[in-house]
Amino acid sequence: MPPLPAVAQVAKLVFRYLLGEDSNVLNRLFVEYTPTISLTDALALSLAEAAGSAWGTHLAPLLSSQVTLESVEATDLSPASGAQAVADFSTAGGGTPDTDMGAEMCLVVKFIPDKLYRGGHPRWYQSGLSSGSLNDPQTWKTATLNAWGSGFTNFINEILTWTDGGNSLMGQVCPQYYHGNLVVTDLAGYAHNQPQKVTHPNVLQISSITTNPKVGSQRRRSLQSG
Repeated sequence: MPPLPAVAQVAKLVFRYLLGEDSNVLNRLFVEYTPTISLTDALALSLAEAAGSAWGTHLAPLLSSQVTLESVEATDLSPASGAQAVADFSTAGGGTPDTDMGAEMCLVVKFIPDKLYRGGHPRWYQSGLSSGSLNDPQTWKTATLNAWGSGFTNFINEILTWTDGGNSLMGQVCPQYYHGNLVVTDLAGYAHNQPQKVTHPNVLQISSITTNPKVGSQRRRSLQSG
């Protein structure tokens, strides 16, 4: 698969966790940095360390000990740099012990962009909550949603306060790599919509977040084999 196009002034943060037997559970965030920065490996490491620290402060207390943040990777998506660094952690959830839920069960945080568009929207799928967070098998308690709404907002806001040597961030964003569809016909004669990759991605500002009251799912986190 060809690489995605570069995105100026944007860094990608990848949070990787250990969840039971799965050591490759991850979530992603994108942040926009000031145009005066030339993001170096050292600055990428500083940003990754700050993001992991914010996770430990604001999200770890909301999770059970079944999930551990193991690393945060920061990558500059700008064509002029491509700097990258990984900060190692060993931060386990510190919430009140309770019966663990299946690895595929997730609380979904929706990122709301400042511009409406069709298609998939950016989300954060968090596994590792305890069963006491549930209202019933399909929905989360109101208290859980409120705690995650404020906790996640504080998590993002702390990341956005990152500074290093006068360098800083401008906000949370979502790169839009695809726009529109091309109708293609397969060998059997069936027509399908194929998303079209853009040459210069549009960068959407994330203006707010919201928590989904419905329990989400990531089946691969249960290590499904087929």
